[in-house]
Amino acid sequence: MIHLIFRPQTLIITIPLLTLAASNFANAEIYKWRDNRGVTQYSDRPPVDSFSKITPNELVNSLLTKDLCVDGPIKKNTVSTVASTKDYSGFFTSFIKTKNTLTTPVKSIVTATNSNKNNVSILGLAKTPTPPAQVAVAPPKTTSPAVTTPPVTKPSEPAVTTPPTTTTPSTSPDIVQTGLMPAVDISKNITAVLGWSDLRIRPNIGPQDVPPVGDGHGQFRIDCDVSHMSNDDPILYPNQQGAAHHHTFFGNTSVNYKSNVMTLSTTGNSTCRGGIANRSAYWVPSMIDTATKTALKPTSALWYYKTGYSVPKSVITAPPKGLRMISGNMKATSAATSREVTYNCFLEGQPSTSSKNIPACKQGWTIVTHVSFPQCWDGKNLDSPDHYSHMAYPSGGSCPATHPVAIPEIILNTKYLVTSAEGTKNWRLSSDNYAVNGYNAGYTGHGDWINGWDEKVIAGIVKNCLNAGKDCGSHMLGDGTVLYGANRDF
Repeated sequence: MIHLIFRPQTLIITIPLLTLAASNFANAEIYKWRDNRGVTQYSDRPPVDSFSKITPNELVNSLLTKDLCVDGPIKKNTVSTVASTKDYSGFFTSFIKTKNTLTTPVKSIVTATNSNKNNVSILGLAKTPTPPAQVAVAPPKTTSPAVTTPPVTKPSEPAVTTPPTTTTPSTSPDIVQTGLMPAVDISKNITAVLGWSDLRIRPNIGPQDVPPVGDGHGQFRIDCDVSHMSNDDPILYPNQQGAAHHHTFFGNTSVNYKSNVMTLSTTGNSTCRGGIANRSAYWVPSMIDTATKTALKPTSALWYYKTGYSVPKSVITAPPKGLRMISGNMKATSAATSREVTYNCFLEGQPSTSSKNIPACKQGWTIVTHVSFPQCWDGKNLDSPDHYSHMAYPSGGSCPATHPVAIPEIILNTKYLVTSAEGTKNWRLSSDNYAVNGYNAGYTGHGDWINGWDEKVIAGIVKNCLNAGKDCGSHMLGDGTVLYGANRDF
């Protein structure tokens, strides 16, 4: 896949594009096709079938379209030995020369520079700095790839202008940073957790294992320990190692950039109660202490599966295998653009209020983050090009006609204990790509989820807990059995 990002004062290029450019860009054969997720792909080698050739001019236009731009840091310590021996110093020159062959009028000039004149690197490869190059680029196409999902009325994304980065790149291969996102020292990532490899379900042993009716709304919760941390994202950046901002993962221990999302229910261990009964993948942007460039480990995580209070409990169905979705707005820069994420500053016995930004919590308190996912599925697509359109939120007591299938309402809840005497003064989300002044961090809060439940287990939870309107707590399955193994047992 080919990716090129132009931002003020920064230029990031991925190895496939460098390889293509180095092989005489103007004369290269360029192939275009759509993968099984509906995303347009480009390469200098043809796929097996269903491809077309494009011209260098079309490629330059495509490089500026939204769906091809990589928005995240490249993991600097993963560059292969082979790549590091290649000389890409002529790339910019050859690319600039190519513009003379374009037929599209040039309408914009982008300057590729670096704020640190003495430390210029591409993918972590140190090179002698060269004078800033004036690179001519063609305007983006106004058409988008065809989408097979039904038309959905969705709030429009406000235009967000990201100010140019003022961060001086670190020479350390362990420091990862892009734009105005906080720098993260990946050498401080937690040690990956092994998780459970067995199915942890046992019979009821007493009244405490029998779910009560509660308030009549079906509820089920499952607690999962942190499994690992990385800059991977198999939904947004499949097969692109280290292309995303820093993430904290829960549940399936095998999740990485090359995960096959359709086989998660049979692949990997699990850090969730019940073991491999739930191999779902859950991840959120990491909470970063910018004073130490450290990704903080949550003290606990609890995921709710509820009937919700917007659709009748009787219509809830089990989510299909491989369904994935994102909630929140990772490009938000204000409370007005933040979506579906709230924070609470919590201490037992003390009042707590909800906010859209990371609150000013004192030492000893706990920050709780809440991410609410859409509950209505279009019944056809396990994903969509924008990763949102195949899902919708209920309205007026039911799901919209375009998304008629109601699944459990999923809410991700993570807790972080405040241990610093400075409280949360230095805390930011890894995805916060805007200037933070005081306590305005965290607007980019969001969450990702891929269904990896054992199909029989999740179907039983829906039938015996949610449809039945019972409160099954964090372990009861409602059929005479329970999940066991809390995350504290690791």
